[in-house]
Amino acid sequence: MNEKIILIGIILFSFVVGVQIVSWSSTVGEHGMMGIFKGALIAVFSMITGALIAYMFLGRQVFIASGDRDDKEIKMSRWKSTMDILDGDECIIYRVILDSGGSFIQMDIAPKTGFSNAKVTRILNKLEARGLVERRRSGMTNMVVLK
Repeated sequence: MNEKIILIGIILFSFVVGVQIVSWSSTVGEHGMMGIFKGALIAVFSMITGALIAYMFLGRQVFIASGDRDDKEIKMSRWKSTMDILDGDECIIYRVILDSGGSFIQMDIAPKTGFSNAKVTRILNKLEARGLVERRRSGMTNMVVLK
């Protein structure tokens, strides 16, 4: 998909540059200084048109994907910096959730960490009270999500 986007971008860029060169050379030769103004005006309009065409075909996909990626990177950075304020056991549980992408089933935390279910619950209660995680009901268990 990325190769396709790059190829279409190169084609659009080449089209815009080609239109600018043709319009510039034809207007400068005919009318001197007025031709330069017309050529510059045509070049600006062709760049705007090229940008609009690129947005129509590519923009929605590229900007949405880029925004999602940036948002996820920001969250991951914030979550990683949170680990500095946690004590040992809290950090272990937080790391399990972080390594799974920010959410993890509560009943799977105890086997993963070697802690008892009661200890996991106590630690999650502390993390939830501090606003670092949220537990959402998921069937017979909870999904623990980083905030």
